[in-house]
Amino acid sequence: MEPDLAGAVTVGFRIEATDSGRAQVADVDISVSDLHHPWLEGCILAMIGSLSFENPEGGPATVRYPFRFAPGPAERDAPPRE
Repeated sequence: MEPDLAGAVTVGFRIEATDSGRAQVADVDISVSDLHHPWLEGCILAMIGSLSFENPEGGPATVRYPFRFAPGPAERDAPPRE
């Protein structure tokens, strides 16, 4: 774990209609990142790529979505585990 990991990642992707009625996510990429954490960035890309949407009306939808990460509580400050 990296409890001090903090930063922002902006992900860009397209939502494209398919004949099945369920859209597919295409062209997923990291537009901007100051995390400097390739493993986490790869996980974010994989999750976005696996999302499911209804077909967008009026053609493909282009999305840019920011994710912000802040450090969690220190282990000593965290609530006790049961």
